Amino acid sequence: MSEPMTPREATLRTAGIAGLCGLALVQLLALPYALVQGRHIAVVSGVTIVLALRLAAALATADAPRGRAAWRAVGALGGAVTAAWVVTRAVAVPGVAEDAGRWTGGSGLASAAFAAGVAALAVARGGVPRGWRGLRAAAPAAGVALALVPAAALALIALGPPPAHHHGLSPASIGPHAFHATASSAPGAAARFRPGFGGHAGHYIYANATTPHLPRWILALALGAAAVFVSFARASLRRRAVAVPAAAPVAAAPAAAPARARVRRRRRRRAITLVTLCALALALPVASASAHATLVRSSPAALARIGPAPRQVTLTFSEPVQIVAPGDVALLDHAGRPVRSATVRTGRGGRRVVTLALRGAIPADSYTVRYRVISADAHALGGALTFAVGGAPLLPPAGSAAAGASETGPWAVDARFTELVALGLLLALTAFRGLVWGPAVARAPGLDARERATAARAGDRRYWRAFWCVAALAAVAEAGVLVVKAALVFGSGVWGSLTTPAAAERLLASSRFGDLLGLRGGLLCAIAALGLWQWLSEQAGARARGAAAGVAGLSALTLGLISAQGHASQAPLPALSVAFDAVHLGAAAIWVGGLGCLAAALRAAPRALPGGGGSALATAVLRRFSRVAFAAVAVIAATGLARALGELDAPAQLWATPYGRSLLSKTVLMAPVAVLALRNRRAIAALGAGGRARGAALRGVWRDVRAELAVSAMIVLVASVLVAQVPGR
Repeated sequence: MSEPMTPREATLRTAGIAGLCGLALVQLLALPYALVQGRHIAVVSGVTIVLALRLAAALATADAPRGRAAWRAVGALGGAVTAAWVVTRAVAVPGVAEDAGRWTGGSGLASAAFAAGVAALAVARGGVPRGWRGLRAAAPAAGVALALVPAAALALIALGPPPAHHHGLSPASIGPHAFHATASSAPGAAARFRPGFGGHAGHYIYANATTPHLPRWILALALGAAAVFVSFARASLRRRAVAVPAAAPVAAAPAAAPARARVRRRRRRRAITLVTLCALALALPVASASAHATLVRSSPAALARIGPAPRQVTLTFSEPVQIVAPGDVALLDHAGRPVRSATVRTGRGGRRVVTLALRGAIPADSYTVRYRVISADAHALGGALTFAVGGAPLLPPAGSAAAGASETGPWAVDARFTELVALGLLLALTAFRGLVWGPAVARAPGLDARERATAARAGDRRYWRAFWCVAALAAVAEAGVLVVKAALVFGSGVWGSLTTPAAAERLLASSRFGDLLGLRGGLLCAIAALGLWQWLSEQAGARARGAAAGVAGLSALTLGLISAQGHASQAPLPALSVAFDAVHLGAAAIWVGGLGCLAAALRAAPRALPGGGGSALATAVLRRFSRVAFAAVAVIAATGLARALGELDAPAQLWATPYGRSLLSKTVLMAPVAVLALRNRRAIAALGAGGRARGAALRGVWRDVRAELAVSAMIVLVASVLVAQVPGR
């Protein structure tokens, strides 16, 4: 039998279900136009539809605790959709810039109205805190949301069309993007430009054209299904409202427990399947080449003196390269003036060959070819070569190399270090909670039920504070990586890259690096959404293990995308190299990030449980982490050896190349870590028969853990330099 509820609750839930169905219908109506804007926009609309219908079903069937969690999720969804509508109409957001100024657009206005309505219902129901408590809760939530905005923008730009094809920028870019022409449209129908509101770019309108729309039968089916669903939900909620008086105690149905257990098992299996598929996707074969692009040969050759002028100039690289801006490869005369008859193209030889085609003969002179490209492993490569034509003297290279940051400079290293730390901590936090803290609280000897519950609550509070802070840091770090990479590629300083967002947008939308960075931004948004769902479920008294597994799997996938971006993607046996590198990064994240979690747990356990309980809990945490860390370090050593064999041709390259020396530095730094880890294991083995460590012993272990964490951070810093150096192979 379903749990009873008050008539007011039934009425609010019915209104909320109707509002969510209306939001889903409006998004469905806008889906054809979203497909015209770009598939990434259609994905956002599709996710909004699925979430709205899922929350409507939750409101129709949930009991009181889960109903409160569902109302909070409804408030979050409504607020997010409303805020997105306001931002995209007030500001020309890259990827959806054509929506700026369209405040009276029918579908957008209706979507915002439904979203604001369901958010207001959530506040009226009490699912969202109000007053001073609400402000205190909203401030950190708003901060995290603002920090995640760059990640969402990265995904929108990277998955959308290149900047040259953005809607509304030129008449030539309008055809397939704004409207579908009808059969009666003239081939050369003139377009009329409608200026945007408040100085925005505006958009073009074609004569004899119709906007994309759903077929009438799909719209009729959707409306009928929504009406039937709302009607049945209303009837079910009314029956529950009159089943017993409102003051009757609420009790969970015992018969529903086995069914809920089966549902949890099915969700767990689906999450495991999803993570497995993501792992298999990482193993898809990619093109094999030597890591780090280098200029293999050129025609004419560097420093050559040739008689007749060549018809073209070709540059052949060791791996596929990308040219972000047309001026990144240029032919200059002796005075540094570009030769206007030279046009750039790529494509031959698997995009390893860049060709400068010359229209007509060029006069006798000394010429310089300057180039700046992005290699397949996401590194910027620049250089210059000279040759002379028609007996002219060979002069030094003309022009000047672009200034700016370098791949091994402090800006680039710090950006990569912050990115690795933040993404690694996302995985480490979830792994530590599931593999160390949770089992330690459940199995620590000598604790009663009250102490276990107190420790679990304290751990949950600290976990969620750390999770949201790290998620925000990861989003900001990805934006920082883009800014620094744009400075590298375009030869500008970091400040110049910050003040010229068009350059970063071009890089993001026109390169493989941008695609992978955008995917990581999208994954961070998905991690935040799953984390919110998990938090809401835990607030309702349920453990969302499927959501926790999803957060861990997506966090591991973000690290896998870093592996797919770097040296491993261009090493011999690329699929295997990427898999080894991804496992290496994941194990390192669990170990190094776990050390930070362990240091915090050792400090927090005595405070959460004063007396002997805190000592027993800290001892249990130490024992659990010792086993997890031992397995992680073993995986790190095995996969690190495999990766070193794939990147080096001979042992002498360990001390003869910068890459090998950085690799040796990482290995040498592991020695003090091994000594500290051995001391900690001996301290754990020397615990008394009662299983509790004394306060002095715990303080000593805590000092060793801090030292181990500091050395491990140095190893991560060396790794941040290592990924920018050329391997020996």
